[in-house]
Amino acid sequence: MNTTNGQVDYLGIKRRPFLFQLSFLHYNPGTYWRYFSDTFAISIIIVIITGLIMNKGDRGFFGIRGVEFALGIIIPLLFLIF
Repeated sequence: MNTTNGQVDYLGIKRRPFLFQLSFLHYNPGTYWRYFSDTFAISIIIVIITGLIMNKGDRGFFGIRGVEFALGIIIPLLFLIF
C-alpha cells in the first residue's frame, strides 16, 4: 500500500482449475490408489516401448515413430523451460 498516492497492490493466490485436480491425484488419498497408479504407469511404459520397437522400416523407430518420439520429448521440455 502506497499512502502517498493511494495505490494498493494485491497479490493473491488462486487455484488453477485443471492443474489443481492433477496435483490432487498425487495427494494419494488411499493405499489402493498408489498400487493402481504404479501399475498403470508401468503398463503405459510397456505399451510405449513395444509400440516403438514393433514396426520396422519407415514406420519404425528410425522413421515416423522416431519423429513422434522426439516431438513427445521436445514439446514437454519446451513447456518446462518457458
